[in-house]
Amino acid sequence: MTEPIDPELLSRLRDPELDPATRSGLISSIAESSPTAVGTLYEMLYRRCRRQQRGTELAEAALAELRAKIDAFREPAIGAVFLGIQSRDGGGATGSEVRARVIHGNTMRLVDVDDDVDAGSLVLGRTVYLNSDLSRIVDLDPDRPIGQLVTFEAFAGAGRDRAVVKAQGEETVARLGPDVASLPLSRGDSLLWVRPAGVVTEKIEAVPSESTDFIESIPDVTFDDIGGLEAPIARIRHRLTLRVRRPDLAERYALPRGGSILLVGKPGNGKTMIAKAIANELREITGSSRVRFVDVKPSALHSSWYSESERAYRRLFERARDESRRDPSTPIVIFMDEIDGVGRARGSSVNGVTDRVLLALAAELDGMSGNENIIVVAATNRREDLDPALVRPGRLGDLVIDIPPPDRRGAERILAKVLAPLPCVSERDESGESVREEFGERLVSRLFGSSADRELATINLRDGTSRRVSSSDLISGAMLRNLVARAAERASIREIEGASAGLRIEDLVIAAAEELESAASVLTPSNCATYVDGLPPDVPVVRVDRPASFLREPIRYRGIA
Repeated sequence: MTEPIDPELLSRLRDPELDPATRSGLISSIAESSPTAVGTLYEMLYRRCRRQQRGTELAEAALAELRAKIDAFREPAIGAVFLGIQSRDGGGATGSEVRARVIHGNTMRLVDVDDDVDAGSLVLGRTVYLNSDLSRIVDLDPDRPIGQLVTFEAFAGAGRDRAVVKAQGEETVARLGPDVASLPLSRGDSLLWVRPAGVVTEKIEAVPSESTDFIESIPDVTFDDIGGLEAPIARIRHRLTLRVRRPDLAERYALPRGGSILLVGKPGNGKTMIAKAIANELREITGSSRVRFVDVKPSALHSSWYSESERAYRRLFERARDESRRDPSTPIVIFMDEIDGVGRARGSSVNGVTDRVLLALAAELDGMSGNENIIVVAATNRREDLDPALVRPGRLGDLVIDIPPPDRRGAERILAKVLAPLPCVSERDESGESVREEFGERLVSRLFGSSADRELATINLRDGTSRRVSSSDLISGAMLRNLVARAAERASIREIEGASAGLRIEDLVIAAAEELESAASVLTPSNCATYVDGLPPDVPVVRVDRPASFLREPIRYRGIA
């Protein structure tokens, strides 16, 4: 009969914290005190060792699996684009036999899906990662896909799974992802195209552009804000009325309804203000709640990379046409200032870049026909440098408007508008509308007088002749506005220092002298023709002489005390 083991000793023996030496001593003690219990003791120890052995085997297997996964993660994951699911027999069933169609580079592959990858997250166009031998999807890209921005043209065929999209002027057929195919799509919508897979994955909502090629602004200038240019403004208003409000009259009288206006005039005479006023005039004529004024600097579109300049112009006008189709009720005015920077006559460029850009611009202007809500306004001070093909009707020659510098009457009107909100005070401490009129008349009398002290420079020509430059040669609308701003600043500083308040005539006279001296200082033999009219075109300027500073004493207007 087997003798039972002392429960206290057995409990101590089962203690996992017991050190080996103590455990060995307990086993010896049990064997000595209960020889018949040795068999039971050895059987218990055998079962314990077997359990530990199985635990060790399981731990080693788990460790090996973990090491394999770690090694797999250490291998470089290779990106691909998911296209679809199919079973090993070629069907569309899912389950343990599922395989995935992916495209890596230009090669389509059929790969396995790792058990740790959520098959439900595999959608058309999703970026996935393959193992090093390109045989298994091991992970998913957590970020949203990136790609090329294209515009929707139309659905391809009867279904909604494919579409014709346009990228950089070229059309292609792309597959639509499930998230896009279920959305309402119209021509001109922006889509995200994953080019390697040929899949559209997302519809991009339109955001106001702040790129250099399509800068939109809301002009706050109207024709009523422009003084001294009544005749050019009247011609522009008549053309806008015929084009937008009364197209029936234009058709009845066989009048051109071209959508371009070329403004020609010296710098500072209001070409930019007129372009902004055209935008506001179109808004009033059409009754639209807004207008798009796109201020384009041709020089900003030029690139040193081959064909990039031409592409920039194509992108600009393509964007304008897309916006016109999207919202035909909103007028679009594309203002291209300093058009002579890109429209110079062919053959004047040494490397031929300007010629290619000119041809691209001319082609885009030809493509603007039929877009009734788009007006192209260009401005230049060097019409003679423009290529004849650019200024013909149908491009920029539909309506050519000369913007002259202000004469005496025009200068008085400009000054009346600029001085209207300012606190003008006469030498008799009088104020009001009559004082502002007096200031304008006295200042104009000084600027347009004929006495010798108004001569600012002498232009010497190669044939020995010379041409004196007077203040009336350099007057512009921008100069008059800046002149008044200088005078107002001078008056405000005087008031800060505790002296008399209000804008006085001496402020205007001193500001006029400073403005004229500044204008005369920029005259050089190479730019005299830009600022001074009447110079012979075939005789070059060799020198510009400047006399002493312009006289600053106030000159009273005749008939005013």
